[in-house]
Amino acid sequence: MPALVLSRHLSFHARGDAAFVWHGLTGDVAEMSRDVVALLLAFSEAKDPREVALTEPGGIPKDLAEQYTDILRGRRFLLPAPPRGFPDETSALLSGFPRVPRGAVFFRKPGATENDPPAITLYGRDGQKLELDAVTSKLFDRCNGERTLGQVLADAGPDAIAPLLRLARADFAALKILAKRVSEGGVRLNPAADSTMPYPEVKDVAAFAAGAPGPGHSPSDLAAYHKDVIDDPDAQFDETETTLAHLFRAPHPALRNRTFGAALAAALLQKGALKNAEGRTARVLEVGGGLGYVGQALREALAASTEHGAKGIESVNVDLSPALATAQKKQGLPVTRGDALHLPVKGDTFDLIVCNEMAGDLGTTLDPESLKPQPPAQPAQKDERESMIEAAIASAGKSDAEAAKAGHVDDGHAFADEGSFADEGAEPGPAAGAQGPAAGTPAARVTGEAAAHVAQVQAQKAAAQAPQEPQGPRFINTGALELVRQCAKALKPGGVLYISEFGDPKANPIQSDHLDHDEWSIRFDDLKAEAEKQGLKARVQSVPDLLMLDGNDLALSTTRSSYAGLRALFKDHGLALTKRAWLRKELDELCAGKLDLTQVFGLQWTPLLERTMGLSPRQFFALIATKPSVAVH
Repeated sequence: MPALVLSRHLSFHARGDAAFVWHGLTGDVAEMSRDVVALLLAFSEAKDPREVALTEPGGIPKDLAEQYTDILRGRRFLLPAPPRGFPDETSALLSGFPRVPRGAVFFRKPGATENDPPAITLYGRDGQKLELDAVTSKLFDRCNGERTLGQVLADAGPDAIAPLLRLARADFAALKILAKRVSEGGVRLNPAADSTMPYPEVKDVAAFAAGAPGPGHSPSDLAAYHKDVIDDPDAQFDETETTLAHLFRAPHPALRNRTFGAALAAALLQKGALKNAEGRTARVLEVGGGLGYVGQALREALAASTEHGAKGIESVNVDLSPALATAQKKQGLPVTRGDALHLPVKGDTFDLIVCNEMAGDLGTTLDPESLKPQPPAQPAQKDERESMIEAAIASAGKSDAEAAKAGHVDDGHAFADEGSFADEGAEPGPAAGAQGPAAGTPAARVTGEAAAHVAQVQAQKAAAQAPQEPQGPRFINTGALELVRQCAKALKPGGVLYISEFGDPKANPIQSDHLDHDEWSIRFDDLKAEAEKQGLKARVQSVPDLLMLDGNDLALSTTRSSYAGLRALFKDHGLALTKRAWLRKELDELCAGKLDLTQVFGLQWTPLLERTMGLSPRQFFALIATKPSVAVH
C-alpha cells in the first residue's frame, strides 16, 4: 500500500468540539471529530496507512482508522506520497469541474468589447474585497460546473492555475471543484458544493486534536454567551444572528406597512390580550427583548388602543445580557436583569407576557426514554385498497415479501470517487442504502398512489417483524418548558402568554449550529401540554398566519456569510444594505440609477414566506395561552 501524506492546502476550523477541514484547492469542507483530526495529523509526514492504523491515533480502533483513512483519501485530504518532495495536487484536478457556488458574492462589469475580459471584484465572508486580474477574471467567468478545469484554463498557461484555485480558500469560498458536471449531479452528490461559511480557524491544530479548547467561547454555554460574549448589540442582530422581528423592525409592505411589534400587538389584542385590564393600567412583561424594537412597538400600539378599556400601559423587560439590556433602555424601556428560567417577578402580576424568539436559547436535555428499545410494532390492519394491491402483486408472480427483497443497493462514493479526477485508486465510500424495488419487479410496476401505499405497507410489515432498536436520541426543550411554568405563575387571571420561536408543533427539537452559539428548535405541542398542565388554555399558531404576513412576493434570500459580502459590495456603490426582509421590488428601487443588479452575483430570490435573509418564516410558530379568570360570587 502506498504511503500517504497530508495535503498542504488544508485549513482547520472549529465550533466547540466539532472540527471542519477546508480544502483550499477544491473548496471541499468536511466536519469531523477531534480524533479524526488526530488521524489526519498522523500523516503530516508520509506514512504507510497500515502502520498509522496500528498506532490507533486519537484512540480510533485499527479497523475504523483504516476506513476513515480511505474516506479522507477520497476527499483529497490525504494523498499518495511521491518518492521525493510533495505530491502535485493541482494537476490531478484538471479533470474536475470548477463551479462558482450560488452564495459567492462578486461584481461583474462586462468588458468594453465582446472580446475583452470582464472586470470581477470578489467579496468575502468578512466583507474583504479582491480585485481579479484580467486573466483570472476571464477564467473565473468560465467556471460554470460544466467545463473541466483543463478546458477552463485552455491556453492560459501554467501560471494561471494558482491565482484561480486561490479563490477556493475559506476566506472567499468562491470556487468549488466538483467531481461531476452539474448537469450530471455534481452538486447533488457533493453536499459541500455550495458551502461558503467556515467557522473560526484553529491555530494550533495538534493541541486542538489533543483536547485543547477551540477558538472562541463554548457555543453550548448559553447563559455565559448572553452574559459575557454579546458586547455589541447592533452587530449581534445585524451580523451575528437575526430574528424575524429584526427583519421587520421597520414598517414593511408584507405587514401592511406595520412593524413586527405593531402587527403582533394588533394580533394579541384580537386574541383577547388586556381584556382583563379594563379600567386600570395594564402590566406587560417582555422576556429577552433583543434590541428593544418589539417592546417599544408593543408598548406604543397597546397604549394607543382603547378598545379594551385599559388606562395606559406599564411595561418592564427582563434580560440576561447586560449589552442587550442597555440597548433596550436606549429605546426607553424599563429593564431588569434576570434569567428567563428564574424570572425575578411576583406571581399573578402581568396581564400580558411576551417571549419573542428567545426560547430556543434556553437549552435542552436528552430524553433517556428515547434510548431504550421500543416494543415491536403491530402490523397495520389491511384495508380494501391494500388487499387489491397485494392481489395485483401476487398475480404478477411474486408475493409482496419477495418483491421487497428485489430492492437493489446503489453504491455511493466519497467526493472524489464520483467520476474521479485522476487515477489515484481511491477506495469507494460506504453504500448509500437500498433504493428498491428494482425496475422490472412487480412492485416497480405498481405506480402512483398505489405504489406509495405498497411501500408503506411493506415498511410497516418489515418494522413489525424486525427486532426493534432505539429510535435515536430525542431531546426535550426543558428550558422552554420551564419558561412556560415561570410565566404561568407570573400571569394575572385573564392574562395572556405569547412564546414564539423557530420550530414545529410535532417535530422533535433539532440543534441549529450555523451560529456561534447553539440554538434549538421548539416542539410546540410539548409547550402547549405544559401550559395546559399549569391550568392555562393554550393553542399553537403559525406566526405568519397570526401576523397576516403576505409572503408571496420575492424576497432576498442569503446566508449570513453571503450577506456580509453583499453589504460590502453595496457600500462600495454608496448604498446601505441594512438587515431587512428585502423584497425584490424594494431593492430595485434602492439601486435605481446607482447599481445595476444584473452585474451583482450572490443575490438569491425566493417567496418571502419560504425564506428571507436565512430564515424561513413558515417555520416559526407561537404558543398563545390564557390564564382563566377568577370567578366572582
